[in-house]
Amino acid sequence: MATLPESPDWVAVYQLEEGDPVVGGVPNEATGAGMDNIPHLHLAKRTAWLKVNVDDLLTKVAGLMAAVVEASTTVSGIVRLNNTLTSTSQAQALTAAQGKVLQDTKAPLASPGLTGVPTAPTAAAGTDTGQLATTAFVQNQIAASVPDATEATAGKVRLASAAQIAAGTAGALAVTAARLAPLLAEKAGLDSPALAGSPTAPTPAQASNNDRLATTAFVRAALDTALVAATTSVAGIVRLYDGLNSTSSVMALTAAQGKVLQDTKADLASPTFTGAPSAPTPNAAADNERIANTSWVRTLLASVVVPATTAVAGIVRLHNSLGSTAIDRALTAAQGKVLQDTKAPLASPSFTGTPTAPTTGPSNNSDTLATTAWVRGFVLPPGCVAAFATSAPPGGWLRCNGAAISRTNYPDLFAAIGTTFGAGDGSTTFNLPDLRGEFVRGWDNGRGTDAGRAFGSSQVQADNRVITFETARNPADEQPVGAQSIPVDGTWSGWRTSGRGPDGDDVCIRFRTNANTEVRPSNVALLYCIKF
Repeated sequence: MATLPESPDWVAVYQLEEGDPVVGGVPNEATGAGMDNIPHLHLAKRTAWLKVNVDDLLTKVAGLMAAVVEASTTVSGIVRLNNTLTSTSQAQALTAAQGKVLQDTKAPLASPGLTGVPTAPTAAAGTDTGQLATTAFVQNQIAASVPDATEATAGKVRLASAAQIAAGTAGALAVTAARLAPLLAEKAGLDSPALAGSPTAPTPAQASNNDRLATTAFVRAALDTALVAATTSVAGIVRLYDGLNSTSSVMALTAAQGKVLQDTKADLASPTFTGAPSAPTPNAAADNERIANTSWVRTLLASVVVPATTAVAGIVRLHNSLGSTAIDRALTAAQGKVLQDTKAPLASPSFTGTPTAPTTGPSNNSDTLATTAWVRGFVLPPGCVAAFATSAPPGGWLRCNGAAISRTNYPDLFAAIGTTFGAGDGSTTFNLPDLRGEFVRGWDNGRGTDAGRAFGSSQVQADNRVITFETARNPADEQPVGAQSIPVDGTWSGWRTSGRGPDGDDVCIRFRTNANTEVRPSNVALLYCIKF
């Protein structure tokens, strides 16, 4: 016995033919020695080749397995699934089923119908996007443009303090319900007042029979005249009887016997029976306020309990999933809790992140959500020009520098001013007004003070630097009349003859300015900007 001289090679397996001799021994493919063992040698080589490669693969797999770790927020690896929405694990992945729960139970992005007092993060001042506008954002916007209220002017109003309410002199402050409540609490109400201390009132006459307050003096005097023995026909004082077996018609039952009745009788309203209460069985077709006993209920249930459908009331199976489309199953309380825990509530939802909503039209006056873009467009519409005490425009504003800007990027501003201040390139841009170094003058608009002005047009400065003069000299018919322009750069004008001196020489005159290039009032330089 000997082993084959195998090597790890992948070779074709020789097929023995009918004419091959039966020869054992060491196989030699070149000489044909050991012919019967040559196919076995080929198979042995293949087996050795497979072992080498399988061992290599196992080594690599072992290396891979050593490198596989559980995934975390910082390391990639294998991960377990979690089919709940209550876990706080950062090492488990959410299942597709729970992804569907989130999809089905979130408030929709498109037109959610919110109720109560929805909240959201307050947008930064100057925001002009689709972000939700909170009341704080609106108040900030209004604070920049709405004046304080007075007794004669509508506007913002401040709340009065307790001291100011007590003084009663603040005519432009509002009183809150919280401030007013403690003051009202010190007053007796008109309806069921709860008086304290020792209240007093005038004693009415004994004949009084109206809604005036009765004093102790009035009551005692009335009792003195009214205390007679009570009968079934006369009101008066009465004796008590501490039992339930009397037939007297002139005695009243004691409170103790009233308690006996209270403790041993069933209430008319929502009685709580004990023991085994019974009642007659109503007719099978009864549909009234008669008491139903167990016999009547069982008979009824046997005739009406059928499986429920969308058209027929009856018994129904439960379903503990939110992915079913069944219309004959009822949702479990557990899945109701999933909806409760993951839905944004209709009443006072508290959004996070940057909630958005469609921006409605400027004339909308309803309970549609207002975005910051709608608020800014409504409070300060596109085309509004304002002076800012800053060297750069705030958000939503552009410098009034005559620049050509895109009609596509600023459609609202283009719709407001069009090409009044320049058509840009004539198709894709338009020009802003250029107010740098300019005083703004109110448009005449038909008044006649600045007649002939087109809206948005500019005027150059007008300087009265031309002097019309008249000189006198002898003889009178040689008196010249003329006009003299004064240079604007501070240089002298030409000489003009104004008369003749005693020595017979001409007397001449010339003019100059202080070299200022314009006539202007005292002013402050601010940045003119336009709302887009």
